[in-house]
Amino acid sequence: MYTVHRQLLSIGRDYRVENAAGETVFKIDGKVRFARTFLVRDANGQRLLRVREKLWSLQHAFLIDRDGQLLARLHRTTFASDRHARYEIEMDGVRVMEASGDLFRESVRLNREDGLHVGSVSRKQHAMVHESFYMNVVSEEDQALGLALLMAIVESTTDRGEDE
Repeated sequence: MYTVHRQLLSIGRDYRVENAAGETVFKIDGKVRFARTFLVRDANGQRLLRVREKLWSLQHAFLIDRDGQLLARLHRTTFASDRHARYEIEMDGVRVMEASGDLFRESVRLNREDGLHVGSVSRKQHAMVHESFYMNVVSEEDQALGLALLMAIVESTTDRGEDE
């Protein structure tokens, strides 16, 4: 279980990822660019993955790569205005996972095609200036990749700052 805190005083969207003991285990380093881009780094700042939004495509998508090699493609299959969102995750051009849920009311769950649970993300708004996300990635999974997929889901939710 991870708690992801947005760093309020940062250029770009930077996050600190803590484990259950409150130790920083990953950092999400948001980049200021035309398309949303962020790096997943370990606690020492070593780059693990790059996630970038793919612009100018029919489907809103994020591409995840390690050292320039594409690992996964996440794309939203519902409209941005739909609260209950659905996503498909492809690896090597094959659909291997799907995610669905409502980030505002419950959580978004990430599952393999065979139904096995991979992870989930939920959101908590603190007052009007701070938000946290609670992420769970099954221990057998690549933790950095699981976090990257869940953060891409968070970043694809365009109206996050508006509380109901």
